[in-house]
Amino acid sequence: MAIIASVAFSCSSDSDSGPAPTIVGKWNLSKTVSTVAGATDTQPYTDNEVGCDKDYVEFVTGGTLKNIVFFKNAQSICTEDAGEQGTWTQANNALNITGGEFEGTYQVAKLSNSELRITASSTVGGAPVTVTYYFNKAS
Repeated sequence: MAIIASVAFSCSSDSDSGPAPTIVGKWNLSKTVSTVAGATDTQPYTDNEVGCDKDYVEFVTGGTLKNIVFFKNAQSICTEDAGEQGTWTQANNALNITGGEFEGTYQVAKLSNSELRITASSTVGGAPVTVTYYFNKAS
């Protein structure tokens, strides 16, 4: 019995190899899921400028948050707009963002090397509201 447990543990630790997930980096918003009083609405992110790099949010080491949006200028050249900037702090699964489009307090619902999911919950007019942002690691 001890041998089986040892083998199972060994296999489990092998699957966890690789760099530890971190929020630091560039993340592309893929969708927003809102739930109000049990009714769910899913909105895919469709604001990327055709022919340009995807918009992204960057969590920078030290607590700076950048919201980068791409657009085509008058000469149809893709141009980066730094957009609204902010700051961020994280303690375990609690994420606080000050300033910018995503200002608020969130729970990190999922963090892997390829996916980030943050959720904010509140009550509006007596109804429970949950908003979850889904991000994919930018390449």
